[in-house]
Amino acid sequence: MADNGAAGNQRGAWKGSNVNELQILMLRRARKFPRDLEFRVPGEELAPTPRPGERVVFRAHFDRGFGLPVSKFFRDLLDFYRLQPHHLGANAVMLLSAFVTLCEGYLGVRPTVALWSRLFQFRSFRVGTGVTSTDPKTKKQVEVKVMAECGAAVIYVRKAGNYPHPTPPQSIKDWQLGFFYVSNPKDDDREMLNLPEFSLPPPTQLHWSERPGEKDTDVDRQMERIAELMKAGLKDADLVAGWLCRRVLPLQRRCHRICDMTGKLDPTRISTFQIEMEEFLHRMHTITTLKVTKDFKFGLRAYNRNNPPPVVCFFLRSLISCSCSCFLLLIRSLPLAVCCLRTDGGWPVPLALPPRQIRVGQKRSGDRVRVEH
Repeated sequence: MADNGAAGNQRGAWKGSNVNELQILMLRRARKFPRDLEFRVPGEELAPTPRPGERVVFRAHFDRGFGLPVSKFFRDLLDFYRLQPHHLGANAVMLLSAFVTLCEGYLGVRPTVALWSRLFQFRSFRVGTGVTSTDPKTKKQVEVKVMAECGAAVIYVRKAGNYPHPTPPQSIKDWQLGFFYVSNPKDDDREMLNLPEFSLPPPTQLHWSERPGEKDTDVDRQMERIAELMKAGLKDADLVAGWLCRRVLPLQRRCHRICDMTGKLDPTRISTFQIEMEEFLHRMHTITTLKVTKDFKFGLRAYNRNNPPPVVCFFLRSLISCSCSCFLLLIRSLPLAVCCLRTDGGWPVPLALPPRQIRVGQKRSGDRVRVEH
């Protein structure tokens, strides 16, 4: 499932860029990054050499749900695992977009690293160097392998059946050839990128074995809800067709979740036009291996503002319950007096209430029960 990019005999290596200005302008026209954002076409360099303030992005990522500025979830994922955009191949970006669609369109929650780590894990993509060494265990000559320069972090599902996994193509050849530079406008305080400073070395595999949402009860409930949705008819194609038909970029910062969208004029959309069937089929067949035809029907449609999703997190319910309990406790702790307002504008005077009548044999609420020995 790794992405291939040959440089000589080595896969996953930098070999320059083939992007031209017209291709970048088409991305901007499609509202995949802000109009005020500055960009620069690479020169003859093989590996990216960004100037101060510039970031490196890829055309193949934009085709699979990436957009600028990137969403909070995408930035959180990069920061937690210490990754760069070029560490994620084209297939990885598609899988992240499908995961965001599941969270926003079907669970009704913002995507989190905690839920992602419950469903997925990273594995390294390594390439041969042509150098051999002796294996200390087998005592045989083996080729030394190192992590690929591009696409080194490959996404795998932890357990089959827990997630409607849209299968990507086996490889996307030379996807890293589509890099170019972007930067915030000068004298503009707005953050239009939300990407970390560029770093060329391969990932350090920090936190790759960790599961930050392992004992999170909200994540447990979300996992249960995913199983319920799959039984109700949710299928793998829905997670890709969902964001394509809603005309959104899941990894772009947006004002509305997918389940909060209203219609064709929703500001979250990158286009007010409905996607044509030919384009839809072309996109589905390009970024996945799913057998989708012109008779495609959703197994389960994503929620929207007119049909909101049910609450799947205990946090909101707990917050409401806690608030009600605190309110009742406050009411019960008030003294048995009320303040009457004075018509002359003076300070309110406590008005004593008559004592509560207690019948013979009746216990007051709150009195402790004594145990007779």
